[in-house]
Amino acid sequence: SNDEALIAEIQYKLGLCYMEQRLFEQSRSVLLPLCQTATRWAIPALVQIWLSHLREGNLDLAQESFTQLETTANWKDIVSAIPLTTREEIISAYAKDEFGSLQI
Repeated sequence: SNDEALIAEIQYKLGLCYMEQRLFEQSRSVLLPLCQTATRWAIPALVQIWLSHLREGNLDLAQESFTQLETTANWKDIVSAIPLTTREEIISAYAKDEFGSLQI
């Protein structure tokens, strides 16, 4: 319904606000339920959860999130959910870990 779609959008935007404030646990707690829905916000929410783990420097959890993302969405949807300004940040996060790599 329209109400459910509006609530999902508000929930996603609240999660983004928490991300901007670097309140990653709060962001994930708001975004995680969206990942289980069939709304248009499921993929962007999962991308944000992946990014939150990268920003915390937790590459193991980031890899788990990315694996879930990869099995849930196609590449076009994943790439379109990643803000252009964030792509360099993703590359840098993986480059800092000389032994780790994004398993794709």
